[in-house]
Amino acid sequence: MAYLRLRQVCLAARTLEPMVSDIAAIFGLKVCHRDPNVARYGLENALLPVGDSFIEIVAPTRELARLVLLDAAHLQEEEARHRARWACRSRREEEGMSIRRQKRRCF
Repeated sequence: MAYLRLRQVCLAARTLEPMVSDIAAIFGLKVCHRDPNVARYGLENALLPVGDSFIEIVAPTRELARLVLLDAAHLQEEEARHRARWACRSRREEEGMSIRRQKRRCF
């Protein structure tokens, strides 16, 4: 019978150190490695050994978090504009306006 070996589980956290402290305290583990190379992906991490497997905890760096927040704000603004256009168009359709007149008044 073949089985699947789980080598590593990765948890994503908002901030690294509080999560590392909590996991280490709960399971009685110690950090065995921190990979500086994950910084190129905008992350920081810590590896905790569990037998012959690992728990990895990753968190965004401040720069990545700033970029994600800016992108999220942009997406929310875009969605708000889209909803406003459709709401305007729906009102105009209910009022019986032609599509051409709707565009002049809604966009």
